[in-house]
This record gives sequence, structure tokens and C-alpha cells, in this order.
Amino acid sequence: MRLLLFLLLLSFSSFAQKIIRGPYLQKPGATSMTVQWRTDENGVGKVTFREEGTAQVFTLNEAAATRNHIVTLTGLKPATTYTYTVGTETRVLSEGKNNYFKTFPAGEQSKPLRIWAMGDFGDFTKQEYINNQNGVYASFKKHNRNADLDLWMWLGDNAYCCGRDEQYQTGVFEYFSPDLFTKTPIVSVPGNHEYYFASGSEKTRAIPYFDIVSTPVNGENGGVPSGNEAYYSFDAGDVHFVALDSYGLDDGLPLYNLESRQYKWMVQDLAAPRKTKWTIVFLHNPPHTKRSHDSDFEPDLIETRRVLVPMFDYFKVDLVLSGHSHTYERSYLVYHYTGNSQEFNPNTHVVQKTKAFYTKDSPPIINKDEGTLYAVVGSAGRLDWNGKPDAHPVSVYANKDVGGSLLLTVDDNRLDGKWMCADGEIRDNFTVFKGVNRTDTLEVTYGAEATLKASWTGTYRWSIGNSTGRTLTERFFQDTEITVTDSLGYLRDRFVIKTSARPSIVPHLSLKEQWCAGANLSGNIEVKNEKGSSWTYQVFLSDPAGNFEKSRLLGLASQATFSLPLPPDVESGDKYRIRVAVPGNPYFESKDSEEFQVRRPVSASLTPTGALPFQPEVRLTLHVSGTLPAQVGVTHLNEITVTDSLTSISVYPEKETAYRVEYVKNSCGNGVVRGESLVIQAPLGKEDKRIVRVYPNPGQNKFFIESDASRTAPVSLEVFDASGKRILSRRITAAKETVDLNQAPAGGYIFRFTQGDFVRNIHVVKN
Repeated sequence: MRLLLFLLLLSFSSFAQKIIRGPYLQKPGATSMTVQWRTDENGVGKVTFREEGTAQVFTLNEAAATRNHIVTLTGLKPATTYTYTVGTETRVLSEGKNNYFKTFPAGEQSKPLRIWAMGDFGDFTKQEYINNQNGVYASFKKHNRNADLDLWMWLGDNAYCCGRDEQYQTGVFEYFSPDLFTKTPIVSVPGNHEYYFASGSEKTRAIPYFDIVSTPVNGENGGVPSGNEAYYSFDAGDVHFVALDSYGLDDGLPLYNLESRQYKWMVQDLAAPRKTKWTIVFLHNPPHTKRSHDSDFEPDLIETRRVLVPMFDYFKVDLVLSGHSHTYERSYLVYHYTGNSQEFNPNTHVVQKTKAFYTKDSPPIINKDEGTLYAVVGSAGRLDWNGKPDAHPVSVYANKDVGGSLLLTVDDNRLDGKWMCADGEIRDNFTVFKGVNRTDTLEVTYGAEATLKASWTGTYRWSIGNSTGRTLTERFFQDTEITVTDSLGYLRDRFVIKTSARPSIVPHLSLKEQWCAGANLSGNIEVKNEKGSSWTYQVFLSDPAGNFEKSRLLGLASQATFSLPLPPDVESGDKYRIRVAVPGNPYFESKDSEEFQVRRPVSASLTPTGALPFQPEVRLTLHVSGTLPAQVGVTHLNEITVTDSLTSISVYPEKETAYRVEYVKNSCGNGVVRGESLVIQAPLGKEDKRIVRVYPNPGQNKFFIESDASRTAPVSLEVFDASGKRILSRRITAAKETVDLNQAPAGGYIFRFTQGDFVRNIHVVKN
């Protein structure tokens, strides 16, 4: 019974558990993110997460039950959005459309990095502070327009009076929208009020602040490991951030002591090689301030300026953010300025004498190298003035009357800051550029497209074309100079385009003079004024006169050599050329090959064909196609050279003779012999009655044969019609026999008698 009651109570407790803080995001990185939240009851926390747009869900559980839950997600993809839920093993406690985060890019960022910086807020002890914080938050929402932030930066003194847990709860976690916490990673430094929690806590760092925040002390997100959660560094896209603890002590030594562990770590971290474009340092105590606190008289501020500023100068820190003074103060770009306010000399300490508003009267900071900007952003809640009438002379702009926060945007080599005031106005802004106003020389292939890209993000006016974007794509045929400026004329890039000589393609044939139709035309392709590009070539054949108006595509070649068949039906000609082109690139100059001859192989036939009765003279005709002259061999005749497609030949047979074309050839070699043979039958001669006699002649159907045929010397008979076709064949063994031609049509016939070597042809006529 007691066990059942215990299980019921445990189940009820788990079901009743709810979140009273968060979830909120800590330790942002390219491949990791930490999710924290607090529940009203102990429990084992669980985070489920997945890459946006994918179905696979991952789960991480805490090892033990707790109220303050910390789960670090690792192995994430850079520059990727993840959605998540938090809860217990049995119940989801937080989910929704705003439960997501985006990891930092691993290297250069493709989208602007947006940072909201603020200090000295969370003080609800006076209505004027509450009203100021309300205005600051409303101004932020007005100007941010629900856009996602990449970082929310707390500059110390984040909850008053003493950084107690309940003061963080009411002044921060319950004040700002829960949706802001669920999707916006927070990075923070402690201020002096965090250490006011208990006397001597700056020595022990035993304050609630370190239970609330988690920091990358092991260098897991870039930077040198610090081993101390009070100070750390990390990379976010193009920016390296260094967070310093300006009030806590290491072994009794403050940050500005050269022997302190924090100072030595800071120098090591700033000196480490990295690929980021920007370095931003944030700490609570400002090196230069005059209104709420006075850096001329407060020892901590004097020492911070004296010791840290030379390091910021030496390592070319771009921006130092701080709070502490409950005002807004933004400096010129200054260098080697470590003295008090009376020692400030704009002629020696200001690197670029501009307020950097980036307006028609105030240029931005261009190609920032030496020097650092300092911004005191300590009026996001508290708003106090020490009564001193003059702002610090290092300040470009200072405001003691209206609170505000700072929105930073880092886009490639451009950094912008906007101070958003509690009354909804933006009263200060600054812009810094690096690596602009360049002169770039580009070597471009003749006729090729090249894309030019301005060295900044902003506005653009190109000297050619109609582009108003950052890039311009043009095709170049000659040396050209192109410039691009911003709309105010402060920035100017110059592009010197060096165009190569026009590429040309020259085909060369392996044989110079003659090619035959149907054979492979071979050679090589010479490409001039082009550096080793691999192309697909089209090879064209001209007409016989060398013109390409009606050219023929022989084929494609992918290498510098080619072997392509000439069409079998190509005409003969003496002025053929070939031309090579590159598909898709009409800007190559195609030069023609040398002239060459094309010859067609020959074929020959003879007419008439078949069998003809004997005639003392027979006229034959040679039919020759192909390129002439050609040499023709005919049986019983000498080789004949023909120069015409039809050649008449007279022959004078003396006996039965067969005529046929034996061969034909021309410059393309042996040709093709076509058609049949012609047989000229033997002459009739005189009748030799002792051997054979045919009668009647002419006759009707039956013809009688008398011969001296005997069994020892038979006579063979063959009968041929007028076309030479044999229609009968038999042996004659008797002295008198009959041949019946009843089925044969009327006309002339040849009776051929053979007895041994003796052959007799008798012309017989059937009526």
C-alpha cells in the first residue's frame, strides 16, 4: 500500500512539474548549443531536437534529477537551424514555433551576424529605471521588427541590486519575452553588482551568476581555453569575441594585473592566429567614461585603461563594449590613448577623424586597421548622471538623458552599430569597413564572362551597365577599367581587366594534298591564346570551292587530335578546307585549314552484258563513276585510261570471247567492279557435212542432225537462244537424230557441237 502511494505521488509530481525559467540558450557554437531551464520540481530533463526540414529526431537525457537543467547538444551542423523541445521522460514542458536556434557558420558567414548588446538593466528598485527599461525594450522591438538575433550580449550588472537569483528571475527572465529566450543565445560577463551578492565574493566567485550562465571555458567554440567560467572567448562567423571579468579576482589579482591568470590568458587568446575578420571585446568596466562613472578618478577604470588598452591597440581589437556607466558613450577610432580626459589629443590619438555616421557629411571608418572603437552601453535599465556637464572628449556621441541599447550588425567586412533610444529614436550610428577601396587586376579570356564583386556590402554605382547590386557580370573583348562606388562616394573599387588576345583555333591536316570520300580525315587542332582549356570542338567541311555558307558538320572532337570520316557522297574538289568551332563560345576566331583535294573512289561496269552472236566488230561502253581519270582493265584488252564517265570501245573478236571489267582504279586506289560479263559467240564457219549437218534451216519445230558420231567419239550438243541462254544440252550418239524446238519461240538459235577439240557453231533459224 505504501509502495503504491509512493508511486502515485511520484507520478503526480512528474505530471505536475512545470518550467519556471527558460528554456534559454547558452554557449552557442558552430557545432554545439547548450539548453538550460529550471523547473519547480526535481526531475530528469530531456531535450529532443532535429534539423529543420528533416524527420530524424535526436534525444538527450540528463544523468540525474535536478531543478536547474543543463543539456549540451553536440555534433550539430554549422549554419543550420534546429528545432527543439524540453521536458521529462514522460512529458514535454516547452515546445512551439519559437523553440529553435541556428548554429554559427564554421568560417566566413553568408548572412549578417546580428548582436543586441546591453548593460546595467534588471533594476526594479525605482520607477524611473523600470520606465527606462520598458522604453529600451520597446525601442528594440520597434527597430528589430521580430528579426532573429544571433547573440544577446549582457555587459554586466544584469540584475540589481546584487545579482541574486530572484532578482535575475523577476528583472530578466520574467521581464523579457519567453520567445526571445527560446531562440536567442545569450553571452554575458559579470559586473560589480553581481559580486555585491556577498562580501568578498569577487575573490571566491561564489555568486548566483555562475549558476545562471554557462560559458565555453574549454575553447570548444573557438579561442584559447580559459579554464574559468568568468572569462572566455569564442568565434561566431567572421567575429572573434573575448569576454572579460573586470571585477572578479584570480588568486587575489584583478584582470589588469600583468601577473593575473586572466590577463595572461587574454594576451594568449588575442595573439592566437585566426581567420576571423573582426575582434570584439566585452567587459563591464569601461576604459573611457565621464558621466555616471569617471575613468579619470576611479582606480579600477584607470588601471583597466592603462594596462588593457595597449593590448587592444597591439592586437588591433576593433570594438570594446562595456557597461558600468549608466549612460551611452561612443568614441572615435582611437590609438595609443591611455591617459586621462585632459590628455586626449585628437591630432595624435584619433586614427581617422570621422564620427563614422556614414552620412553625406560624415564618412564611415574606411579600411580600419589600427585603433579601437569604445562604446559604453550601460543605460538599458539604470539611467544615472554624476552631474559633470561635459562628456568625455574621446566621445563622438554621448547621452546621459535617454537610455538605450546597441544593435550591432556584422556583414562580411562591414560592421554597423545603432543606438536605439528608450524614446524610440536612433540617435547614434556608426559604420566601419575593412578591406575596401581595392584595385583588383583580373586576367580574363577574350570573350569570356567575368563577375566583378564590390568589396563591401551596401549601395553600389557601377561605371558601366545597369546593375545596382554588389556584383556585375560582363563579357570582355578588350582591356577595360571599371569602377564601383557607394551612393555617397566614400567607397570606390577599381577593376583593371586584362583581356587576353582573341583565342583562335587552327586545324592542321596530317596529309596536305588529297583525301578520299569515305576515308577518315585526320589531323590536329592548335588553340592559340588560350591557357590549357579543355573544349569540345566541332569540325566543319567547306564546299568544293572552300566556302562555308553550306558547310557540313563532320563530327565532334574532344581532344587536340581528330579523325573523322568524310561523307561517302562528298563531291570531288580541289579547294576544300575545314574549320573548327567551340560550341557555346562564338568568340573564338576560327581559322581555316590549308586547301586540300577530295577525290571520290571509282566504280566501273560494262554494257552490253550477256551473250551476243558473233559479229566481226562489237561496240562496248565503259561506265565509270568517281574521280577521273581512272584506269580500267578489261579482259583481252590493254589497260584503258578513261577521262569521261562513258567511254566507247570497239572490239574485234575472232573466236568466242568473254569480255568483263577486271579492275578499276584511280588516285583513291582500287575501285569497285559492277555488272556482268559479255560473251561474244564464236563465228558460224562453213558446214562440214562429214562431221555435222542441220536441216531444214530455216525450219519449223523439228530439226534433223546428221553426224559421224560414234560410240567412241560422241558429239555434244548445246543450244543457245539469241541472248546467250542455254536452253538444251544433250549427247548425239547416232548418225541421225532429231531436235524438237516446239516449245521455243521463233528466232535465231546457236547449235554448238563439240567433238573433242573440235567445236562447230551453226546458226539456226526457227520460223
